[in-house]
Amino acid sequence: MTGDVEIHLKASDWFAHNHHNDQNYDRVVLHVVAKNDFSDERRDELPPMLCLSCTDNTDFDSFAKCAALYNRMGTERTGRMLVNAGLKRYEDKKRAILRSMLEQGAENGCWKTLFDAAGFKRNRREFAELFDRLCCYPFETINDSFEIVIWGESGLLPDLSVEQLQPEMNSYADAVWKKWWKTRWTANKEIKWSSGGRPSNSPYRRIAVIISWYKAFATKPINLLGRFAMDSSAEQLAKQAVKLLETSDALWDGYINFKTCSSRKARIAGRSFALETAVNVLLPALGAAAEVGYFGEANKWKIADIACNAWKCLPSTQHNYITKEAGLKWFPDKEFRNKVMASAAARQGVLHMYREYCEKACFDCNSCVFINSFWMC
Repeated sequence: MTGDVEIHLKASDWFAHNHHNDQNYDRVVLHVVAKNDFSDERRDELPPMLCLSCTDNTDFDSFAKCAALYNRMGTERTGRMLVNAGLKRYEDKKRAILRSMLEQGAENGCWKTLFDAAGFKRNRREFAELFDRLCCYPFETINDSFEIVIWGESGLLPDLSVEQLQPEMNSYADAVWKKWWKTRWTANKEIKWSSGGRPSNSPYRRIAVIISWYKAFATKPINLLGRFAMDSSAEQLAKQAVKLLETSDALWDGYINFKTCSSRKARIAGRSFALETAVNVLLPALGAAAEVGYFGEANKWKIADIACNAWKCLPSTQHNYITKEAGLKWFPDKEFRNKVMASAAARQGVLHMYREYCEKACFDCNSCVFINSFWMC
């Protein structure tokens, strides 16, 4: 057999890392693991697997060695360390957004990153393609017909001659089609959207989110948030950033796509998604724009500082598989764990420490630079 070999600590990492939904892993012919934590039934969902014999009797589910270090440091010192580590991720995000801003301008650079956030991992490339298509239109067309161009270029509009829709959705789609025929420049190839995942995260609902944000921001999210920051505290700015991103739509709150109603109405961008986007996009984008002089030299550092401080004020985001696993291994005591991971900045710090030390040491505590340097000190 010819193909790729994928190596994990645990068999379940195949799903934790979302490889089952990634076409780049279709050529894997052997999955090598140190531990098979799946039943025989679930095992059939994986490629052929080789489970290694661990001669050192390593227990991958035990607490990490740094757990003892954090316990000695205490909650206050550990919490400060995680926030400082989180700020490294904030700076990295800011630099990434800054590159887009230098290429396309501050507002367009921010919008490009908002499109990326709407795509998640599953449709990130597709939303990038949609953004590129949007940018081909004149500003006047985008400003007057943003919603029409987005739906039209997405290729997701239903064929009303053959598809039966609910009356309210049929009226909406029909109105978009009538304007799209007059607006579009050319017929592009279909964007191949990825399906699967949570129904509430469907590309249809995420496009509705982008449209709602566009209406709320009046085309200029950085300008809008920057003007608010001029006379606000960091806490007020943090709340405003989340408030702007949390949005509803009278129609799309009740639909998964043009044909399917959701089992219960839910905001197209709830608090959790809004908070994640404030952490990863909006506040870092504000800081990046301020530092390159978007608000003038007089306000440059004032807005950059308040954007950073607002970022540190954001409440804790939802756990992902990294923060959940790292939290359990590093902070065995639940009360200790809740205290040190009580903010979005601290959870970003956990992600930074995990990527920078755990992954680079291949999860071998004896090889961890952080642990070894700590003991040397």
